Amino acid sequence: MMKKIWVVAAISAVLLMVMCSFSQSRRGNAKSRYQLVFSDEFDLKDGAQPNPKVWQRSVRGTSRWNRWISKSADVVFIRDGKLVCRAIPNTSERGDTATMLTGAVDTRSSFAFQYGKIELRMRTNMLPGNFPAAWLLPKQPAPPHPYSGEIDIVEFFGLNPDSYHTAHSFWTTDPKQAETPRHSFHAKVDATQWHVYGLEWNKRQLTWTVDGKVVGTYKRLNTKKARKGQQWPFDHPFYIILNQSVGDHTWIPTMSKAPRLDATYETEFDWVRVYALKK
Repeated sequence: MMKKIWVVAAISAVLLMVMCSFSQSRRGNAKSRYQLVFSDEFDLKDGAQPNPKVWQRSVRGTSRWNRWISKSADVVFIRDGKLVCRAIPNTSERGDTATMLTGAVDTRSSFAFQYGKIELRMRTNMLPGNFPAAWLLPKQPAPPHPYSGEIDIVEFFGLNPDSYHTAHSFWTTDPKQAETPRHSFHAKVDATQWHVYGLEWNKRQLTWTVDGKVVGTYKRLNTKKARKGQQWPFDHPFYIILNQSVGDHTWIPTMSKAPRLDATYETEFDWVRVYALKK
């Protein structure tokens, strides 16, 4: 009887080793499809600015996300090996009429990519009107926006606990066809905790992930109507934007409350990595 038990145990052990080996092989094959082409771990001293050869401070504009952008060192800096982007009350910038000062950086002059995979580790605080994002814009845009596309890797809206992941194009602005195919997805997360948000991008589709799990896919349509309607403007290089902004319900219905103009909003980015498919 004891001999039979040992035989069964031995067979089980061998099967387990084979299964583990197969699983590791599959994971290894998946990883081997990509090669790292861009990485920033933000391993700089506290108070430093992010590497200026990689990240430029974004420019103020008229859109909701960039209307209060500032180049103040108080809204973009390194702390504990993380990039910190903030939105703070404007109490220091004389002559600046912005109600708040917000931080944003991008790679528009240093790095852009077409197809591959991007992942980043991020967390944010939950306050009314909170609006942080990690996203992609075209290196050479063709107006009007979003005619040449926008890819939101991850966004948060106010006190809503869901992460949002969206593709924007001329096609998605038309209510008659915006959801054919579906272009926006969300996932239940604790935004105050660290999560890895990802995007896999090829000629056929965009696929978003949270902690390695797929949350949605936007597929290319190969119809005459879709081509004419610019359903897929994602066959050219895009650059990276990381920002902390604030919004309100007049723009996004899920933001039921206006931002607190006396509060400090803060989003941390632990690292950003971009991979290209191996040729």
